[in-house]
Amino acid sequence: MKVLYVKVSERKKANSIITKIIEENGKRYVIKSAMYEEGARHIENIVDNADTLRYLYSRQYSLSKIIDYDRKRKEVKLEYLDAEPLSYQYRDCIKRQNVAALIELIDEHKQLLRVSEDNICLFHETDLSRKVFGDMSFFEGAPALKITNWEATPKNIYKINNTYVFTDYEWVFDFPIPIDVVYYHIFINACYTTFLGMNDFFPKEKMMGHLRICEESENAWNNFYINYYSTFGEWVDYSRYKKNSITLEALLHLPEENRAQNKYIENLKQGWETDNKKLNEEITKGQELSLQVDSLKKECTEMKIINENLFKTNSEYKNYIDILEKRLRYLS
Repeated sequence: MKVLYVKVSERKKANSIITKIIEENGKRYVIKSAMYEEGARHIENIVDNADTLRYLYSRQYSLSKIIDYDRKRKEVKLEYLDAEPLSYQYRDCIKRQNVAALIELIDEHKQLLRVSEDNICLFHETDLSRKVFGDMSFFEGAPALKITNWEATPKNIYKINNTYVFTDYEWVFDFPIPIDVVYYHIFINACYTTFLGMNDFFPKEKMMGHLRICEESENAWNNFYINYYSTFGEWVDYSRYKKNSITLEALLHLPEENRAQNKYIENLKQGWETDNKKLNEEITKGQELSLQVDSLKKECTEMKIINENLFKTNSEYKNYIDILEKRLRYLS
């Protein structure tokens, strides 16, 4: 067996896996294995997900095949697809600066995510949706997917013999998820961290507008990433997986994606800096208003004292006038 590629996914222990591309007797395969005992269920989920998606895709699409599942070794062996993924078409649109072709591709990709109208429902919160995405009561009654292939990103969809084939189906959810949240994950998170020049060519705000994605979708995605997916708040030892190197051939494809990710992070930083500047300006305005309010309060207090003194003086004058009137009546 010859190992051609190794990737370590830094996630929570229950989700942390190692992905390898190997070659045996001239054929290539993909092997996904759990890094920790806690990840055994995650690998088993891949097998279960295949059954779920085969049922969902039975009329139109297909999956990369599972060759073998070794429960004891906590690993699954999958078919390697020797074809160009959908991501190549995205890169081509960006390279040619063809907005019309990109929009057409996005709309086609949207249908791949929806699968069919039978997979559409109205969203209602469940215990699972709250566990994975947090409070999504905002989406109550909005269009949702009954079954979601969460990793149906451009890199994981292939067109082979006029049929779409899906691979890397680690994450499949069989409870309602708002379509907006799915679109945010696929078209905002995945695309803008993968494709160099995407934001300059087709800004994130424009993509959000085209897909009519609401801002609350980002909150739901952040909850998924921080609380359910990533290693935040959980210590993971990767020291025994230092050899997570890849071949030179694979490395040639990485700089573009790394630059895209760095560009996306830079755009986020710039956005945060802009928001932070606006927030500081609002805070300064608030402080100025607070000083003005304090000044007005002081003036009001002074005016109150002056008014009380005037009232007192006015009362004294009234008594004095009464006395004078009495004297005038007496004299007359």
